[in-house]
Amino acid sequence: MTTQEGGLYHRFKEEAGINALLDDYAFLCFGLLELYEATFKEAYLQTALDLVKFALNHFWDAQEGGFYTTADFEKEVLVRKKQVYDGAIPSGNSVMLLNLLRLSRLTASTELEEKAYELAKWGCGVISTHPEEATFFLQALDFALGPTKEVVVVGKKDNNTNTTLNE
Repeated sequence: MTTQEGGLYHRFKEEAGINALLDDYAFLCFGLLELYEATFKEAYLQTALDLVKFALNHFWDAQEGGFYTTADFEKEVLVRKKQVYDGAIPSGNSVMLLNLLRLSRLTASTELEEKAYELAKWGCGVISTHPEEATFFLQALDFALGPTKEVVVVGKKDNNTNTTLNE
């Protein structure tokens, strides 16, 4: 369920309520990227990109880097926290780091790559004393720094070779 502004709701029970948190955006985006990689349906990629842009506009800390847990339009929040440590599930910042990196490579967006490195810089400062508590964040850093391979298939969509490669 989405808001008129393109945001998400955290829950739906008989009616939409409670605006989504960073984790909601991060995990939905992650799932959409997984679907895109499995199907190559551009709608999944575009929706993931839209969610990340919304999160950057409303959750990003422009002063220090990193994402707040709550959006900037939330009125009843006393303190906006930022979390990077992973518990039973990864933190929104950890997942969003991997999302930014994957999207930057899939779309060749230097803007998203720069945001990813700003997030990594902030997160590394926070986790430097207890890196074992940020395993998904470290996985995203490994993706950023480690070797990766890209395969580009170019040609007409109805070409037999391209159709076979895309399957």
